Amino acid sequence: MDLPAYRVIHARRFADMEQLAGHKMRIKFLHRAAQNMLEQASARIAAAKVLHDDLEACFKDAMDYGQVEGVTGEVIAQFLKDSQ
Repeated sequence: MDLPAYRVIHARRFADMEQLAGHKMRIKFLHRAAQNMLEQASARIAAAKVLHDDLEACFKDAMDYGQVEGVTGEVIAQFLKDSQ
C-alpha cells in the first residue's frame, strides 16, 4: 500500500541501544565466520576437482561409456518402476 505518512515514529527511543549494539557485533562476527567457511568450502571443492581430473585421466581411455549409459538407463527404469 502506498499511503502518505500521518506521523513519523522513531522506534529508536523504544530500543535498548546497548543490546542492539551487542547483536550487531554478533551478527558481524557470524557474517565473517560464514564468509570464511564459504571460502574454505570453495577451496576444498577446487582441490577435489583437481583430484577428480587426475583420477579420470587414469581410467578415461579404458572406460566403456556406452555400457555406463546402458546401466544408467537400467537404474533409472528400476527407480521409476519402484516409485510408482
